[in-house]
Amino acid sequence: MKRKPVIMILIIAVAVLSLGFGIWQSVQAVSSNAAQTTGDYQTTTVRRGNITVTVSGTGHVVPSKTANLGFPVSGEIAELNVQVGDTVKAGQILARLKNIDALALEVQSRQVAVQTAERSLQEITANSNANLAQAAIDLASAEAAYEDAKIHLRTQGQGRCEQSVTETYYYEWLDLQVQIIPWQKELEDENSKYGKDYILDHLKPLWSKSYQAYANYTYCQTFTDAEIEASQAALQVAKANLQQKTRDYESLKANNGLDTTALEIAQASLKNAQLQLLQAQDNLDGAVITAPMDGSVTAVNGEIGDTVNTGTLITLVDQESPQVQVSIDETDLANFAVGCQAQITFESIPGQTFSGVITQIYPTVVETNSGSSVQGLIRLNNSKTLSGKYLPIGLTASVEVTYGEAQNTLIIAAQAVYPPKNGGKPYVYVLNNQGKPEKREIEVGLKTVALAEIKSGLNEGEKVIISNVENP
Repeated sequence: MKRKPVIMILIIAVAVLSLGFGIWQSVQAVSSNAAQTTGDYQTTTVRRGNITVTVSGTGHVVPSKTANLGFPVSGEIAELNVQVGDTVKAGQILARLKNIDALALEVQSRQVAVQTAERSLQEITANSNANLAQAAIDLASAEAAYEDAKIHLRTQGQGRCEQSVTETYYYEWLDLQVQIIPWQKELEDENSKYGKDYILDHLKPLWSKSYQAYANYTYCQTFTDAEIEASQAALQVAKANLQQKTRDYESLKANNGLDTTALEIAQASLKNAQLQLLQAQDNLDGAVITAPMDGSVTAVNGEIGDTVNTGTLITLVDQESPQVQVSIDETDLANFAVGCQAQITFESIPGQTFSGVITQIYPTVVETNSGSSVQGLIRLNNSKTLSGKYLPIGLTASVEVTYGEAQNTLIIAAQAVYPPKNGGKPYVYVLNNQGKPEKREIEVGLKTVALAEIKSGLNEGEKVIISNVENP
């Protein structure tokens, strides 16, 4: 069973705390909303009052910004200037690798690769005559390969062997069948004059020869589907290659021997070499970790002399603008929205209440031991305690979110409201002048367990029936 909300209803000076867990709703109304008995019905009077709806939840402090810092390459830590709890400024050097010289050599190597790629590009533009001659050779080779693929094309029903060879294997198989049948009958005859072992001694060699003869026959009779498909695929490949080589030759001929494809490849190779040089330079630059922002150090995953990989070495969080991640029961989702104001208290910080606003609601429901919850983020308006300290990350909080409030509005007892039927509106039964129930559709605004705000459909002073009118 899911826990029910705790609702606080303020009626003038009377506070009523209803049973439940984790959700608070407060309302203020006039005392004349109390139930009255009129004739055969129990009623309540439509009055004006104030109503406030709040939901309660729990949460914890989370940072608005987190930086997980590490080296882009593995290496030995030569310098580590921070520990957990330190406060740092943006640009401050936090750590340094020992293998900076090796990273500098890598930069030089990548510079050489860029120069090599540049020379290759120059050679392509300079060797147009050689390119055209090679294209002619490639075209002739492709033509020969295509002719060979046509010769070796296999089709369904085409024999692999000469007809005489295939027939020899077939008749050999038939002759063996003639020899096998008598012995097979003896094997199946329970009254055979021969013993089973004696019969099998004659049958097994015949079976083996029969299997081999039949395999030879089927092998010679035709090609397999796989061989046929392979030959067809080889022909298609050879044909496509011939077409490509023809286009290459024609393109080179039309461009005075300049291979545009090779040119594009060389240009791409040069670009790749330049990118690798940039990466090597980034690795060299990344051998020194600097703080990207002001913050507090919450984790240091190494010591001087340790060999580290590319994972997180140092974690920084921004404590100047913390947030609270809040969880409320999923049944209160309707009363939980972005923009709602929130009041936050911490058991470990007595005497101080923090304020904030809901900035985000997560799209998934979270299962917990106490049930299903919806989570959201609260941006705090103040980030320090009265003593001037920042709120610790992970600090547990109690949260009260105000979903809505209305002043001097029409209110009635919530139990008088019937849910809509067949796509209609909510409705109530009003006691008319003849003392009879009169069904009336209404528009409901804010609603708590005890009271409901009436937007339209009722007038102040009307009597609404709260006892059962409809037959079950």
